[in-house]
Amino acid sequence: MESRNVDSRQAAAKSSSPPSTPRRLLVIDDEPLLGQTLVIAFRGRYDVEVATTGGAALELLENGASFDFILCDMMLPDVSGRGIYERLAATRPELIDRLYWTTGGALTAATREFVDVHASRCLEKPFTIDEVDALVTNARASS
Repeated sequence: MESRNVDSRQAAAKSSSPPSTPRRLLVIDDEPLLGQTLVIAFRGRYDVEVATTGGAALELLENGASFDFILCDMMLPDVSGRGIYERLAATRPELIDRLYWTTGGALTAATREFVDVHASRCLEKPFTIDEVDALVTNARASS
């Protein structure tokens, strides 16, 4: 009889536990307005951090920061999206499956080939908040 009471108390404790913490998203884009738009759009649903250079993002990630989802512009002035991919593959391979890209136009042949290989992980600019949300949701469902 006592085990039933314990079981029901455990079930009640589980149902009253606080909601899980928001998923952490990293946006890497040299357009600060885009990053801030995503911060505002996802406020309360996701914890969004923005890095405006590839170098700043790599420093953050290589110093142990962890994110559930990383959205990275392919064309950055210092380190390309492909360069970030290659560095993370070498230093933080557990993050590779969380890395997605945005593209905004003119790409080199090598970058275009990379984007084509990873097409299901890329968003073409301009994109909508709903498209980003769908990408995050689909990534979450597959993880």
